[in-house]
Parts: sequence; structure tokens; C-alpha cells
Amino acid sequence: MIEIWDGQTDLRHLVEAWAKEWQGECDIDQGMRDLTYLKETDNAEVFVMNTGDEIVGALGITVLDMFFTKDCYSAVRYWYVLPQWRSHAMHLVRHASKWSKEMSCEKIMLCSNKLSLPCDDFYKAMGFREYETVYIGDL
Repeated sequence: MIEIWDGQTDLRHLVEAWAKEWQGECDIDQGMRDLTYLKETDNAEVFVMNTGDEIVGALGITVLDMFFTKDCYSAVRYWYVLPQWRSHAMHLVRHASKWSKEMSCEKIMLCSNKLSLPCDDFYKAMGFREYETVYIGDL
């Protein structure tokens, strides 16, 4: 079942599982702050996938103000599903898409890069197209 996160139920196990799977440097407390920030923001929401016994996935989304286009976009800012539940991950995306339409968005953006877990095939299967490349430089 997909539902809106109440902001109280602990999602730390998801952030920790993502960090372990990613095997990179990450700040779990910052991950929790990011989810809380999305929950407390007017133009954002956090959806969770709940089995009844536990929360097995989460997707945080926000509406973006795009200065370079008249289109309204939403952007997925956080998303992780425990490996054994990934075959159900499309339900989170569908709920996020429905919410985005309700927020008057014409497009939804899911980011994928070499720093994230590989999701390209999943995104393409859901009907998303690759749009642009992001370059990151050290400061």
C-alpha cells in the first residue's frame, strides 16, 4: 500500500539500507533531515510503500520552479526501495506522478547518474526519456 508519510514513522532503516547498498560516503542524519524537510515543505511530499508490517520504500518529491521553461516540473528528490520489494517500485512512481498532476505539473523528473544505483532500465520501462547530463566538479 502506498501512503503519505506521517512524518513520525521512522524511515532510518531505509536511509541506512540505501547507504549500505550504495557503499559510498553518505550522512544518514542528513538523509533523514532531507526527508523531514520534504515532509514540511508546502510543495513537496513523501510517499511510503507500507506492507502493513513495515515500510519498505519511500519516494520524496517536490515541485520545481524552472526558470528556463514555462512547464511546471516535479522532481524526485529521494527514493529507495528495499531490494526484495523493487518489483513493486512502480507504484511509488505512479503515486508521485498522480500527485504531480494534482500540483499542476506537466512533467516529472527522475535523476539518475553514476553516483546513484542503476535505475536506467526501470525508468525507460516506466516511459521516461533520458534528457540531459549533469557535470559535477570539485571546489
